[in-house]
Amino acid sequence: MNDGNIYDIGQSVNGVSRFLYLDNNWYYARSVVFKYNYDESQLIDLINLDEDAVVKLIGNIFTDDELRLGLDFSQSPEILSLIRESKLNELGI
Repeated sequence: MNDGNIYDIGQSVNGVSRFLYLDNNWYYARSVVFKYNYDESQLIDLINLDEDAVVKLIGNIFTDDELRLGLDFSQSPEILSLIRESKLNELGI
């Protein structure tokens, strides 16, 4: 698992099947991104083990501009700070 990866876990939790892994935290990743509020170890196990081969890596918010721009981070401003920091580092600023 890499920072910024979005996974579709093939099942839904509170109506959401896509999750963002970032800075050792999990976030729901539908149109509005917000913090996952359950036992994160269950998501980690599901993605790492993927015994049924249903988990799909959708992309990474640091490398896929279209994916990132399709998400609303207003509920998670800490993510915006991490994205900004990453982009500034890319530019050497």
